[in-house]
Amino acid sequence: MEEEIVIQKLKIDAQGIANAWYALHVLNTDKIGQLNPYLRSRFGIDRQLCYNLIHIICRYLENNDVGNEIQEWINSSLSVGQLETVSDELVSLRINFLMEVIDNELNSLRENGKVSEPIIWQCRGKITGVLEYVKKEYVEALLKL
Repeated sequence: MEEEIVIQKLKIDAQGIANAWYALHVLNTDKIGQLNPYLRSRFGIDRQLCYNLIHIICRYLENNDVGNEIQEWINSSLSVGQLETVSDELVSLRINFLMEVIDNELNSLRENGKVSEPIIWQCRGKITGVLEYVKKEYVEALLKL
């Protein structure tokens, strides 16, 4: 039951999560610019991709097989362009930004007494795992370009 509360929170707040993720990019423009000076032109579409990824994460937390959805998400991301200088470091940084925002959502549920600490850690572990899988598949797809 508590895991369902986490899933609903992430679904309801998906757009806010994507916007907060974007805000972290703006706050770290210098670092990102060093890694890929063209990335800023992708931010609009990347916010939408982030929103879509949150919903994939939710389906994963619901124990759905999301392998095909992840591949479709990667293909959508790769079709945007501006990837000439994308590195493992940049992908990791962007995933860390997303986890930071998701952690804030999870912590608010814990602090409000809606979800217990063990469930927060369980969900966080699952989310981290699926994001690491996305990163691995994404970087592999980039290397094939």
